Amino acid sequence: MSLTFGLSPWVLIPALLVAAALTWWTYGRSRPVLPLPKRLLLSALRFLTLAIVLVLLFEPILRMIRELPKRPVVAFLVDTSKSVGLREKELRSALQKLNWRELDATIKVYTFDSATKPQVLEKLPQTPLRGERTDFSTALVKIREELGDDNLGGVVILSDGQYNTGRNPIFLAERFPVPIHTVVVGDSTRSRDVQIRKAITNEFAYLNTLVPVQVGVRNDGYDGQTATITLTDNGRMVGSTTVKLVAGQEVTSEVSFQPSQSGLRRLTASVTRFDGELTHENNQTTVAVQVMDNKLRVLLLGGAPSPDLSALQQVLLSDPNLEVSQLVQKAPGQYYFGGFPDNFSSYDLLILHGYPGPGTSAAEVQKVANAAREGKPLFFFLSQQTNLGLLRDGLGEVLPAKPSVVRNTHIESFFSPSAGGAVHPVLEMETPKTDLWKQLPPLLFNQSRWELAPEARILASPQINGVVLPDPLLAVRSRGKIRSATLLGAGIFRWRSLPEDLDALKEFLPNLTLNSLRWVTSRQDDKPVRVRSTRTLYGSGEAVQFSGQVFDESLNPIDRALVQLTILGPDGDEIPLTLGGLGSGRYFGDAGTLPPGSYTYRATAKLGEQTLGSDAGAFAVGALSLEFQETAANAGLMRGLAQRSNGLFSHAKDAGSFIQRLKESGKIKPTFSKQETDLEPWTLWWLLLTLVSLLSVEWFLRKRNGLL
Repeated sequence: MSLTFGLSPWVLIPALLVAAALTWWTYGRSRPVLPLPKRLLLSALRFLTLAIVLVLLFEPILRMIRELPKRPVVAFLVDTSKSVGLREKELRSALQKLNWRELDATIKVYTFDSATKPQVLEKLPQTPLRGERTDFSTALVKIREELGDDNLGGVVILSDGQYNTGRNPIFLAERFPVPIHTVVVGDSTRSRDVQIRKAITNEFAYLNTLVPVQVGVRNDGYDGQTATITLTDNGRMVGSTTVKLVAGQEVTSEVSFQPSQSGLRRLTASVTRFDGELTHENNQTTVAVQVMDNKLRVLLLGGAPSPDLSALQQVLLSDPNLEVSQLVQKAPGQYYFGGFPDNFSSYDLLILHGYPGPGTSAAEVQKVANAAREGKPLFFFLSQQTNLGLLRDGLGEVLPAKPSVVRNTHIESFFSPSAGGAVHPVLEMETPKTDLWKQLPPLLFNQSRWELAPEARILASPQINGVVLPDPLLAVRSRGKIRSATLLGAGIFRWRSLPEDLDALKEFLPNLTLNSLRWVTSRQDDKPVRVRSTRTLYGSGEAVQFSGQVFDESLNPIDRALVQLTILGPDGDEIPLTLGGLGSGRYFGDAGTLPPGSYTYRATAKLGEQTLGSDAGAFAVGALSLEFQETAANAGLMRGLAQRSNGLFSHAKDAGSFIQRLKESGKIKPTFSKQETDLEPWTLWWLLLTLVSLLSVEWFLRKRNGLL
């Protein structure tokens, strides 16, 4: 409690002294003269009246402060994923033993797996345990955001500690505002179980060619036994092998199959089911492979040996879907790896690196030009040794750009994609992200004046000293069904020799090269509408997502299109989906989780009543849930969450005493809030009554003693 004044209280004290003196003096001069006791009484009555009035004139405010207790909020997070479902009996028992209401707190109950949902406490025992994924970090963030301002006193998590989605929750626990208390369901001892941990194969394969599938099998409790791994395609067995199980270890074996049908093939890898396993749901998994008719036959024609040519060779030779032949000029009319061919009919694509070079003849260049005129796709890489004059005169009419004014000087320039180029199929890749383009090492851009062909499009331009030039650095050209591409920057080996902090960019050159090869060899016209599923194969319980791009004839993005997609399921069911716009001609849609099986889709884009184009594709959903990859409880994670946040750790078997431990720990207690109340005395009725009473008594006594 405190008292404050609107005016300085130091002036009040002299005023009161003056009032006391004046009152005593006044009654000292009264007639008749009053005896001392009566003079004292009347002086006191008047002084009290004057004192109250003076105090009120100084605007006193009486501030009263009270501390009010506030009940804490405790959030209970209960894991409802499938891995916890393997120990359903133990979880249900722990829920029954927990005396939630003994806590002097407001209880908020949530269930979590891939999503976090509020629950009614009474209905918690009936909640199904079917979650396909477990995300601790998202659940904790949601609790912090929803309850952080409601006197959150702690979080209690009931789980087996196995997470497979989201960030590591340990890092979040260190910065969490309240203690995280954990109750682990299950133990770290592995139950008897055989499971397929992985199945790996090539993304693309070719008809009638053996395709290896690496299958990893782990077991606990079946050491030394022999298991059979089978590979099936649409229910038909296409390969099998046997493997000897080793306790507690993952054994990898290879199963090969020879595809007899093209298209997206969804293969199921299965391992023998043994009696007594914890679950059989992890005894199979799915892998998808795109089967194509044949390999792409490529001729790499180099003008001279160079680090750039070596980097390009590594990229091409590392792709099993390419059949690469090489010719590198060492002298006029002479080549490493063979002689110059009479024709190029045996190749699907010609890649020219620094070609024509210093020793290239006009006749050889003319053969390449004739092949391009007849429809042979070209991909040209500039080098510092390129004979630009011969390039202009011999190949200028078949490439996207040619030097109109030849200069032999080069300048370092950075790779800067155009708005339409960044979403073109040639640059369609997960990495680099938009903010990483600038971190690519610079290339050496030739300072010739480059003339763009009428049908060509610039996908990227050189950026020098922060200024993006209108010249082409990466350009493509489509003449009907004949396509070509060109990269007019030397020094691409720099894009392969990157420091560790630029790991996200190390696959840029391979992606750019292989995307370009697929684009120039495609016999389709430029598609104004392109829609793709973000993955060819999705895991069980994983959201199926689509990305789309819509352009006009000049590759300018269209933002206001209506992009509608229809998914056709394995049972013939149709699932409609509308993609939302992201800007720059980009679109995105989430179809949610779908049952295992093979799916096709077709997308159509419209602008008003005008149909802009369509696209189609396929994908598959696997049968193996991530929840069965690890069947043992992760007590270490649960203990770590508690320790890093100053919380308590317990096992489910001790759930009966957990609440009592929590109460005794003092970690959950009420907080106190201050309530301030300002009292203004002049508004009090009884104070006015006091003034009137004092004046009345004084008047009565004065009259009784004969005073005026």
